[in-house]
Amino acid sequence: MTWTSFECRKLQKLKYDDQNQSLEIIYREGDHARADGITLRRYEELISAAVEDRDIYFANLIEPHVVWRRAAARPPKIPPKFIALMLVVICSCWLLFWFADHLLFADRRR
Repeated sequence: MTWTSFECRKLQKLKYDDQNQSLEIIYREGDHARADGITLRRYEELISAAVEDRDIYFANLIEPHVVWRRAAARPPKIPPKFIALMLVVICSCWLLFWFADHLLFADRRR
Protein backbone atom coordinates (compact mmCIF):
# COMPACT_ATOMS: atom_id res chain seq x y z
CA MET A 1 0.00 0.00 0.00
CA THR A 2 2.41 2.65 -1.22
CA TRP A 3 1.80 5.69 -3.36
CA THR A 4 2.26 5.07 -7.06
CA SER A 5 3.27 7.97 -9.28
CA PHE A 6 0.87 8.09 -12.16
CA GLU A 7 1.49 9.64 -15.55
CA CYS A 8 -1.83 11.13 -16.55
CA ARG A 9 -3.28 14.57 -17.30
CA LYS A 10 -5.70 14.50 -14.38
CA LEU A 11 -3.97 12.42 -11.69
CA GLN A 12 -0.67 12.62 -9.89
CA LYS A 13 -0.56 9.68 -7.45
CA LEU A 14 -2.61 6.63 -6.51
CA LYS A 15 -2.60 4.32 -3.49
CA TYR A 16 -4.54 1.05 -3.55
CA ASP A 17 -5.69 -0.70 -0.37
CA ASP A 18 -6.54 -4.31 -1.17
CA GLN A 19 -8.14 -5.02 2.23
CA ASN A 20 -10.77 -2.28 1.83
CA GLN A 21 -10.75 -2.38 -1.97
CA SER A 22 -10.32 1.37 -2.00
CA LEU A 23 -8.20 3.72 -4.00
CA GLU A 24 -6.80 6.97 -2.64
CA ILE A 25 -6.23 9.57 -5.32
CA ILE A 26 -4.19 12.78 -5.50
CA TYR A 27 -5.16 14.95 -8.44
CA ARG A 28 -2.72 17.25 -10.27
CA GLU A 29 -4.41 20.36 -8.82
CA GLY A 30 -3.81 19.01 -5.30
CA ASP A 31 -7.27 17.65 -4.48
CA HIS A 32 -7.59 14.36 -2.58
CA ALA A 33 -10.24 11.73 -3.22
CA ARG A 34 -11.18 8.18 -2.29
CA ALA A 35 -12.90 5.58 -4.45
CA ASP A 36 -14.47 2.49 -2.86
CA GLY A 37 -15.31 -0.83 -4.47
CA ILE A 38 -12.28 -0.89 -6.77
CA THR A 39 -11.10 -4.45 -7.36
CA LEU A 40 -7.44 -5.30 -7.71
CA ARG A 41 -8.08 -6.30 -11.31
CA ARG A 42 -9.56 -2.88 -12.12
CA TYR A 43 -6.62 -1.12 -10.44
CA GLU A 44 -4.13 -3.23 -12.39
CA GLU A 45 -5.97 -2.45 -15.63
CA LEU A 46 -5.75 1.27 -14.87
CA ILE A 47 -2.03 1.07 -14.11
CA SER A 48 -1.26 -1.04 -17.19
CA ALA A 49 -3.37 1.07 -19.58
CA ALA A 50 -1.58 3.10 -22.21
CA VAL A 51 -0.73 6.63 -21.09
CA GLU A 52 -3.08 8.25 -23.61
CA ASP A 53 -5.99 6.00 -22.51
CA ARG A 54 -5.64 6.49 -18.76
CA ASP A 55 -7.76 9.67 -18.59
CA ILE A 56 -10.65 8.00 -20.38
CA TYR A 57 -10.32 4.81 -18.36
CA PHE A 58 -10.24 6.74 -15.09
CA ALA A 59 -13.24 8.91 -16.01
CA ASN A 60 -15.40 5.95 -17.06
CA LEU A 61 -14.49 3.20 -14.59
CA ILE A 62 -12.93 4.71 -11.47
CA GLU A 63 -14.48 8.16 -11.06
CA PRO A 64 -18.07 6.87 -10.62
CA HIS A 65 -16.83 5.06 -7.47
CA VAL A 66 -15.39 8.21 -5.84
CA VAL A 67 -17.12 8.56 -2.48
CA TRP A 68 -15.51 11.79 -1.30
CA ARG A 69 -13.27 14.47 -2.71
CA ARG A 70 -11.56 17.17 -0.68
CA ALA A 71 -10.30 20.26 -2.41
CA ALA A 72 -6.78 21.37 -1.68
CA ALA A 73 -6.37 24.33 0.66
CA ARG A 74 -6.20 27.44 -1.44
CA PRO A 75 -4.76 30.71 -0.17
CA PRO A 76 -7.43 33.30 0.60
CA LYS A 77 -8.06 35.78 -2.15
CA ILE A 78 -7.74 39.46 -1.33
CA PRO A 79 -10.28 41.36 -3.40
CA PRO A 80 -8.85 44.13 -5.60
CA LYS A 81 -11.37 46.60 -4.14
CA PHE A 82 -9.88 46.05 -0.68
CA ILE A 83 -6.36 46.68 -1.99
CA ALA A 84 -7.50 49.85 -3.76
CA LEU A 85 -9.28 51.05 -0.60
CA MET A 86 -6.17 50.46 1.50
CA LEU A 87 -4.04 52.43 -0.97
CA VAL A 88 -6.49 55.34 -0.82
CA VAL A 89 -6.48 55.27 2.99
CA ILE A 90 -2.67 55.15 3.15
CA CYS A 91 -2.29 58.02 0.66
CA SER A 92 -4.93 60.08 2.48
CA CYS A 93 -3.19 59.60 5.82
CA TRP A 94 0.17 60.48 4.32
CA LEU A 95 -1.25 63.68 2.77
CA LEU A 96 -3.03 64.60 6.00
CA PHE A 97 0.15 64.26 8.08
CA TRP A 98 2.25 66.03 5.44
CA PHE A 99 -0.12 69.01 5.33
CA ALA A 100 -0.40 69.09 9.12
CA ASP A 101 3.37 69.06 9.47
CA HIS A 102 4.02 71.75 6.85
CA LEU A 103 1.10 74.06 7.61
CA LEU A 104 0.77 73.85 11.38
CA PHE A 105 4.40 73.51 12.36
CA ALA A 106 6.00 75.61 9.63
CA ASP A 107 6.98 78.38 12.10
CA ARG A 108 9.04 75.96 14.23
CA ARG A 109 11.32 75.08 11.32
CA ARG A 110 12.53 78.64 10.79
